[in-house]
Amino acid sequence: MIENEDKTYLLKWYGPFPSQEGEQKWELEHDELTFNLYLIYGQKKYAKTKEHYYVGQTANQKVFQRFKNAGHHINDYSRKKEIWIGSFSNISPQKEDINLAEKMLTSYLGYNDEIHEKSILNKTNLYAPNKSVYIINRWYNAHNLEWQRHRISSPARIIADVIVYKCDDKNDCVMYEAKKLKKKW
Repeated sequence: MIENEDKTYLLKWYGPFPSQEGEQKWELEHDELTFNLYLIYGQKKYAKTKEHYYVGQTANQKVFQRFKNAGHHINDYSRKKEIWIGSFSNISPQKEDINLAEKMLTSYLGYNDEIHEKSILNKTNLYAPNKSVYIINRWYNAHNLEWQRHRISSPARIIADVIVYKCDDKNDCVMYEAKKLKKKW
C-alpha cells in the first residue's frame, strides 16, 4: 500500500572536490552546514575507461569521517574525478528523510539513460521508493556560487535539477524530470 505523505527535498550540493583531502578541508571550514548526502564519481580500480557512481549518506558523522569507515566504497575508486556533498536546505532531516533521498537519487541514476545500472556501486537502493518524492537539486562550487558548467559525466550534469516521482493510490508510479532549469529573468 502506498503511503499518502509526499516528501519534498531541496538539496544543495557543493563541489566538485577532486580529492578526499580537499573535501575534508572544505567541510571543516564550513562547519555551520550539515551534510547528509554525498556523490562520488570516478573509475574503479583496474577500470580503464568505465566510470562509476556512488550515492551515500551519513547521519551521525561528517562526510570525510564516513569515508574513513572500514570497507567504504570510496576505497573502490582508483581515480576519483569528483566528490559532491549535499545538504538539505528546507528541513532538518530525520534518518527516514536521508534514507529516502539517497534511495531516490540512487534509483534515478540506476535508470538513467546516460549511465545505466551497471555503473552504480550502490546495489541495495536501485529500486524507487513506494511513495511520492520530489527533489530539487541546486549545485554550488566551493565559493558558494551556483555552479553552471560541468563535465559531461559529472553527477551535477547527469542528475536532473528537478526529479518528481509520483505514486497514486493504485500503486502506479511515474517519474518526471527537468534536466536543467532555465533562467527566466
